[in-house]
Amino acid sequence: MYSDLYIYWINRALTEEEEKSLGKSFIGNWVEDDFSFLFFSEDALKIIKKLMQKDSNLRILDHYHMTYEQWQGELYDSIQIDKFLIIPPWHKTIEIKDGLIPISLDPGVVFGNCLHPSTRHCLNAISWLLERYNAKKVLDLGTGTGILAIAAARLGAERIIAVDINPLCIKTANKNIVLNGLEDRIETICARAEDTISQHRDADLVIANLSYEVILKLINLSDFLDIDKAILSGMLRSQWADIKSRLIKKGYDIAREWDHEMIWHTAMVIKGGITT
Repeated sequence: MYSDLYIYWINRALTEEEEKSLGKSFIGNWVEDDFSFLFFSEDALKIIKKLMQKDSNLRILDHYHMTYEQWQGELYDSIQIDKFLIIPPWHKTIEIKDGLIPISLDPGVVFGNCLHPSTRHCLNAISWLLERYNAKKVLDLGTGTGILAIAAARLGAERIIAVDINPLCIKTANKNIVLNGLEDRIETICARAEDTISQHRDADLVIANLSYEVILKLINLSDFLDIDKAILSGMLRSQWADIKSRLIKKGYDIAREWDHEMIWHTAMVIKGGITT
């Protein structure tokens, strides 16, 4: 666990060679469109200024300093969601009650620390679904920390493809996959969600905890119609109403819905009938 975070917002992505020059305190690079957020565990202003000397077009747009707890919002000892017990690296000893499934999770600095309602509801949905259906192959789009891919593996999925567009998410997910000893069952891919459906139309389940815009792109793909079961999350109320209407027209049943205070919506959609 980090004590402090130093974050630098710069005006472009860095090359792999540039990242290698950032030193031991460099945590990772969050790429967002044409910008990057560089995360360090120590003040790295001098290091970044050295890069700026080599490239006069490189600029620091802003920088931030905060504690790791401020970044995460809360540092919990452990958290139970459905049948999963999420155990962070800073919690050293814990008693695991019978029936609970432990998952070691180091969230680092990326999305998916299990505090957001959409992540929690996706775990509820995975638990609900895999009690009723077999899912040998799972496609986890927008994997973040890898938590949903790991949960699916813990409940019996044999092969999981975990996809994220952000290299820092892939780095974090890989770390958590190793922490849980699931390297032989979970494969990570750095790519756009909408570019991976066509290669994995044989997936028994698609998990997409993404923005409304990306989910809309996904369900409008002809290849998506080969998917029989999907968990969709990350949508606001009006966005889910639109997605729901489109899915019903495409022949999907809404098996279950979850919402957090009527704001964040998650749904389990299935073709060909629902097992109660």
